[in-house]
Amino acid sequence: MECAHGAQPAHARKKNATKEIRRLYKVNDTLLGSGAFGKVYLGESKENSNVKFAIKIVSIAKVTGKLREQMHEELLVLCKLDHPYVAQYIESFEDEKYLYIVMELIHGRELNARLEKGLTFTELEAAQIIYKTIEGVNHCHASGVVHRDLKPENLMVTDAGDPKIIDFGLSKDTWD
Repeated sequence: MECAHGAQPAHARKKNATKEIRRLYKVNDTLLGSGAFGKVYLGESKENSNVKFAIKIVSIAKVTGKLREQMHEELLVLCKLDHPYVAQYIESFEDEKYLYIVMELIHGRELNARLEKGLTFTELEAAQIIYKTIEGVNHCHASGVVHRDLKPENLMVTDAGDPKIIDFGLSKDTWD
C-alpha cells in the first residue's frame, strides 16, 4: 500500500533499518517526548539539514503481540491521511530491534499543556482552532478513519495557531 503522499509504511522487517535511518536522517540528542514504548527525537534530513522531523524510536522488545499489530495499524491509518490539520506521517523503518517512525516536526505544544499553563485563546482563535480541527476530523472520516481518542492531549496547536491531530493509536480504519 502506498500512502496518500507517496511514502510506504513499514510492513516487513528489514535487516538494515537502523543503517537506513542513519543514512537518510541525523537523529539528534534532543528528546522531544517519551512514552512507554519509545522516545521521540529531533531529526533532520541528511540531504538538507534545514528540514527537521520528529523521529520516534520504538524498542521492538517492548512491543509484542496485539500491541505490535496495533502500531502497524496506526501506521497504515496515518499513511492514508494527508491534510494540513493532521500530523503527517513521512515514513517508517523496522528491523529486529527497532521501529523508526518519521513524522513531520510540529512547532507548538499540546492543547492540554497550553490550558494547564493557563494560556488562553481569544474567542476568534478558539473558533478557528475548533473549525480547523473539524476540517481535520472530516478529512479523517472521508478517508475512512475514525480517531476514537480525540482530546486536548491529542491535539497540537502550532506556533502559528493551527491545530494538528496526533496519536492515532486507537483509531480505526472503517474501510478495512
